[in-house]
Amino acid sequence: MTITKITAPAQVTTSTEYGPVVLNFKDGQATHEGELSGGLRRYLEGKGYVVEAEAEEDLDDEAAFAAGLRVAGLQPEGQPVPAAPQGNASAEAWRAHAVARGLDEGTVADMSRDEVKAALANLDADQKQED
Repeated sequence: MTITKITAPAQVTTSTEYGPVVLNFKDGQATHEGELSGGLRRYLEGKGYVVEAEAEEDLDDEAAFAAGLRVAGLQPEGQPVPAAPQGNASAEAWRAHAVARGLDEGTVADMSRDEVKAALANLDADQKQED
């Protein structure tokens, strides 16, 4: 998996949303699983951020989560699982929710609302089996 490292021009600790991409900065550093779109990369670099795609690594889920990457089914301690949108919400809202829950953005990008809801139901079932 490719990991993109983003360094802010200042030592900030914040969560910033750029469309479907959410970057969680801690002490001016954020990581993102996969590569950023060309437009987002140019925007960030134009604002003084340093964007570096690191070599592909084969991390297990726990190591990826520890590195600050979103991993399906794992939430930071003390943070609840994000609330689901209303059942009739748009497919876009459900895709954003699925990504916030840790599903891969590329995987859900072309899914319908019902397909995303089914993928989340499978994720929840897998989590219950692990517990």
